[in-house]
Amino acid sequence: MFRWVEMSLEALSRIKYAPDFKETLGQLPVKLSGLYDIIHTQIHQTETYGRSVAIMTLTWLLCAQRLLRAEELLAAVYAVDIEPSSESDEDDDNGKAGSPENDILRLCRNLVVLDSEQKTFRFAHQSVREYLLGKSEYTVMGQHALATKRCLDVYLTEPSSSSRVPRTVPQRNILKDYADAYWPVHYKYIEDCEFHEIQEIQEIQEKVSHFLMKGSRTSHFYIQWASGIRSKPDNENGSFLNQALGLAWGDRLGYKLLFAASTPETHISVACAFGLSKFLKEHALSIMELNRSRKVGRNEYTFLLVAAEEGHGQVVQMLLGKGADVNAQGGYYGNALQAASQGGYDQVVQMLLDKGADVNAQGGYYGNALQAASQGGYDQVVQMLLDKGADVNAQGGGYGNALQAASQGGYDHVVQMLLDKGADVNAQGGYYGNALQAASQGGHDQVVQMLLDKVADVNAQGGDYDNALYAALQGGHDHVMQMLLDKGADVNAQGRYYGNALQAASQGGHGQVVQMLLDKGADVNAQGGDYDNALYAALQGGHDHVVQMLLGKGADVNVQSGYYGNALQAASQGGYDQVVQMLLDKGADVNAQGGGYGNALQAASQGGYDHVVQMLLDKGADVNAQGGDYDNALYAASQGGHDQVVQTSSESTTSKRS
Repeated sequence: MFRWVEMSLEALSRIKYAPDFKETLGQLPVKLSGLYDIIHTQIHQTETYGRSVAIMTLTWLLCAQRLLRAEELLAAVYAVDIEPSSESDEDDDNGKAGSPENDILRLCRNLVVLDSEQKTFRFAHQSVREYLLGKSEYTVMGQHALATKRCLDVYLTEPSSSSRVPRTVPQRNILKDYADAYWPVHYKYIEDCEFHEIQEIQEIQEKVSHFLMKGSRTSHFYIQWASGIRSKPDNENGSFLNQALGLAWGDRLGYKLLFAASTPETHISVACAFGLSKFLKEHALSIMELNRSRKVGRNEYTFLLVAAEEGHGQVVQMLLGKGADVNAQGGYYGNALQAASQGGYDQVVQMLLDKGADVNAQGGYYGNALQAASQGGYDQVVQMLLDKGADVNAQGGGYGNALQAASQGGYDHVVQMLLDKGADVNAQGGYYGNALQAASQGGHDQVVQMLLDKVADVNAQGGDYDNALYAALQGGHDHVMQMLLDKGADVNAQGRYYGNALQAASQGGHGQVVQMLLDKGADVNAQGGDYDNALYAALQGGHDHVVQMLLGKGADVNVQSGYYGNALQAASQGGYDQVVQMLLDKGADVNAQGGGYGNALQAASQGGYDHVVQMLLDKGADVNAQGGDYDNALYAASQGGHDQVVQTSSESTTSKRS
């Protein structure tokens, strides 16, 4: 509604005379699309150079793969072969001249705005995009045909010196950064369309062929483009290149560009990376060239590996038909079957299996194809691999085995398929050690139950979290913890980081979990881990409610532990007066020696916590006790500039002398 009001007011604001105003007011369309119809008709009725500029602007904004900077859009729109009419745009603000940016805004009649902060053009409202996409003249084919031709013109032609292009418009190389990354993306859209305008598609294909090839050899245009891509920041998976392009770290575009630009340069590289099957079909392929590996980052890739990894079924079919080695090793995923399986590309997987792909081939990040498919929850691919004899218990890869991979993702249907095929529920290996730990860390209670029903060892040790109980705790899944405890999980099992589950829960201040563990018999004074014991861990986190729970269960208030030596010194150093009082009430030794500050009084004095200092003094803390980093409490307070504490300590000393 707001957009309709805005557009209506804009239309009315152009009217100078009252009679015309009243007439127009009564004829305003009741729907926003009606207002857009009027504006779009006005643009088409211009029949001038400006009309072409407006239409191209709208087209570019529809198909651009990222926000175009103002100068990029101007270069894209103006640096084309448009013949201006001898007529002036007399209906466009009386033909007043302005900057190219203002011309765009004027010609597009409020359908487009210029973001002054980002310096980019964009549609004035999402409804503009929706409206234009419903118009027959803005087809996907037409949008990307314009963009493809314009991007390739950056390489194939020289900047125009035509006087009809405004002198203030940036030269065409301004668009080069965009063209470098996105010309193959736009062309892929065209290939995916049904061809109706045969002449237009032939023109584009000829332009692409001219860009990629000179006769049977690679053209210097393509070599120049590839060299430019390789000069950008890169690594083995294209994530650095993505950053340079302003894309998400894991975007596939960076990787595809890296492979397309790999040496020796060839049109086959870009066709396989982007799935340009129609283009590839028109060009001869030799077996030697097909199976030659090329280095991208630290890995060697064949064309088949790349096409399979991207799920380009038609390209894969062509390569296999031309004799590509289906079991060639290389790449991040080791082989084409694993690469296709990790993406869930079932049609590609079937093609590879039909051509004799080794279903149990080892190597790559996931170790084998079954683990790759399982980690993504691709049940159809998993079934295809199992039907072809995939080893359900094959070891290797990041998850150790397929069951652990599926369990970590919480894919209960895949887990069931693997269990039905005899997957070892207690198989060791991988990041999580076993399937139960993987499912527990992810909080996948249904999978946890399935594994427990298959007699998974609830106390199995190994993996990054040592055991399933600790994994569930670290993931914050108390409901899974309860399931494990009910199945006999050892509440006092030792681990590497926090020593045991109680210490970990105490450090995080998870009172509900602490109570659960205590109710199951957790040893409140168990030693080990980074914080030595649960009480010290809770103190370090400042969780007084947990401290109270532990003290209520008999936590040893004077046990030696950690950098601060004991709980009282740790609480005093942090100024936790409530915790200090709890510890004192439980009989904490106010003059216990040890730790970085020697004693609790020195710790509180160094931090300037006068209220804690007073509490300790009232309990008989020795103000002259020696030790620790500052030798005594008075010096610690003075070094920190805590005058009030110095005064309190001095008065206590004087009082004791008298």
